[in-house]
Amino acid sequence: ESLAELYTAYLALQEELADDDVEAARTAADAVRSAVDAVRDETLVGAPLADWRRLRPQLAYEPADTSIEGLREAFEPLSDAILATERRFGHDLDRMLARAYCPMAFGNAGAEWLQAGTTIDNPYFGAMMLLCGEVREELPPRGAEGASQDGGHGGHDHE
Repeated sequence: ESLAELYTAYLALQEELADDDVEAARTAADAVRSAVDAVRDETLVGAPLADWRRLRPQLAYEPADTSIEGLREAFEPLSDAILATERRFGHDLDRMLARAYCPMAFGNAGAEWLQAGTTIDNPYFGAMMLLCGEVREELPPRGAEGASQDGGHGGHDHE
């Protein structure tokens, strides 16, 4: 449950990058750092604690360059870490999340991110190619019944 603030801060950062709003993205970046520090791990033991201790430093979002391009570049390893966190611990948010992918990010190397909903909201390109990408997996809240986790939902769009 203590990861909810982290997911919420990350999703705000993802949305601000998709909106090309550098000032709001900087504010959201600060919230991500605060949320990582606020995660309570004292109830974890064994493998879950070891996994959290491995993931925590990867969740440190410290872009060297706070331009929109720098924020986007630093967002990729943060996204990899947040997706690994969601795979390991799930989420308890009140909505479906999605693992999305843009094959054109970073010179066609491709990059994933976590987002709310299944309409592509590309943080790596913003308005230039907001809908470029596809939803690869739907991620329901932990314990949700009947939720689809189909990896092919979405489609690739360059608009």
